Amino acid sequence: MKRNRQALPFINVRMQENRTPSGRRTSAPARRAALYYSYGRDREAELAEQPRGQWLGPDGRAHTHAEVMAWVQAKAMSHRYTFQGLLSTAAGALTAAEFGRALQRGGQSDEWRLIAHDDTRYRHAHVLWFGDKRLDKKAFLSWQKGVRAELVRLEQQHPLTSPSALRAQAEQSAVASPANPAAGQEMELDAGQARTKGQAVDLGW
Repeated sequence: MKRNRQALPFINVRMQENRTPSGRRTSAPARRAALYYSYGRDREAELAEQPRGQWLGPDGRAHTHAEVMAWVQAKAMSHRYTFQGLLSTAAGALTAAEFGRALQRGGQSDEWRLIAHDDTRYRHAHVLWFGDKRLDKKAFLSWQKGVRAELVRLEQQHPLTSPSALRAQAEQSAVASPANPAAGQEMELDAGQARTKGQAVDLGW
């Protein structure tokens, strides 16, 4: 009998230069990303100012969408690159604060804003931060390893995502739908990939 192994958290980063094709500074891609992370494509929610999650910063303080947009505008205009991180866990029970804790303990040094969503098959969080240097492969892999290790630790101690809880969930799922094997992770399309062309660089080595 095969051992039921928990899928590792999915972690990816997209890097985009805050420049127009002519070389002028711009905050447009970063603002589009933040807007999408807050409201998706739900125009009614945007008009009603009802975001689909709570923005958090490194100190754990909650931020309004308006505060995040002002922060994004200022940071994008003063830094060369926007980084868009995506963190997803298969078990789907971690909170926004726990995703933030994984960033901190995983070695995230730059200031960031994070928003978590549970409106897709897998619980996930989007993270925005800014910098003046490109993120090379070595730095990315080190960051990814640290954040992933902390996400795994948090999942293993969570009452809903501990190994025993996952085994129980798997057994219930097998009884309810024995002919429906789990599909691959259904990840939400990154805003940079969906709404911008040519400048974004995917760092999912």
